Amino acid sequence: MPTNPFAFAFAFSAADIDLDPDDEDRPPAAAADAPGAMSAAVESAAAVAAALLEPRAHGLGELLATLPPSLTYTTLTLTPPPPPSPASAAHPITIPRRDLVDIRLQLMAEDPLSPDSGSESATLLAGLGGDDIGPGVYEGGLKSWECSLDLVGVLAGERGGERAVLELGCGTALPTLYLFQQALRSAPTTPTHFTLADYNPSVLRLVTLPNLLLSWAMLTSPPSEPWPPSSTLSLTPALLESFTASLSAQNITLSFLSGAWSPALTNLLAAQNNRRPPDLILASETIYSPLSLRAFAGTLVDVLRGEGGRALIAAKMVYFGVGGGVREFLRVLREEDGAGVVGEEKVVFEGGEGNGDGGVKRVVVELRGR
Repeated sequence: MPTNPFAFAFAFSAADIDLDPDDEDRPPAAAADAPGAMSAAVESAAAVAAALLEPRAHGLGELLATLPPSLTYTTLTLTPPPPPSPASAAHPITIPRRDLVDIRLQLMAEDPLSPDSGSESATLLAGLGGDDIGPGVYEGGLKSWECSLDLVGVLAGERGGERAVLELGCGTALPTLYLFQQALRSAPTTPTHFTLADYNPSVLRLVTLPNLLLSWAMLTSPPSEPWPPSSTLSLTPALLESFTASLSAQNITLSFLSGAWSPALTNLLAAQNNRRPPDLILASETIYSPLSLRAFAGTLVDVLRGEGGRALIAAKMVYFGVGGGVREFLRVLREEDGAGVVGEEKVVFEGGEGNGDGGVKRVVVELRGR
């Protein structure tokens, strides 16, 4: 694999990424080697598949109506890589992100039942605690994960210019937020479309859209009122109206999809894509589970099919104790890609073990459609 072609560093702490410090040291589950483990895994996969959420489209107005009166946030600050050309300027990468405690308070206000009630709010609250994921129920979208920052760095080292972006498993949507800010700064004359897809519809309303709104508010704040790194933004009717009007004026559209990776999701994407198919697909930390690996790979191939676009997939080389990882993903991808849709695959970033910043090895893989 090539060495890291991008020299960039991030000014953030472990707390900023919402990482469990024990995650990277968890050993593979001993049960995986026990007799009958394979049949148990097959039964588990079948049970999860039977209960998966059906894909659904969500309008911007629908999600705006679910927002609370205010958003409490903290701004991540990242050191950008060198600009792609000496003539261009590198903007500091600052991404405001809704605080987890603010999400928790909203969930508790919406459903004050006990944590073991089994309600959706109780499930999401558990996800904000010790249960990072629950296959087929909650897939970790309320938290920011390490590889999403790697993907932001890769995007910052490119020239950009994509006008139709799809982020699969978006969650807090840090990579899309970076491109969204670039679009707001450049005021494109040609339409720019962002589609954000996450398994959980509540993730879209609780963190994905709020983070988009925060990025817009930061870039449109008056120069006389510097953006506070940590504060609370009041969501007045006038502000929300200004948000939608600004997007329209700058030819930026937002679409939101929820539900499982499946042919139904790609059909839904194609049905609403009366603008143009995505020319850039983003995904980070989406290949951790063998239960969903084939569905993700199949969805990726379907979206790339016949369009000649590209995908950037950020992930750890191995997810200890879970079973997923980059090599297994590429193997499954080749099996799903019987028609040879993916014409090129290469590593464009390496981090972690052996690259000076410790931890499990991380990569960003670029896939290009034919």
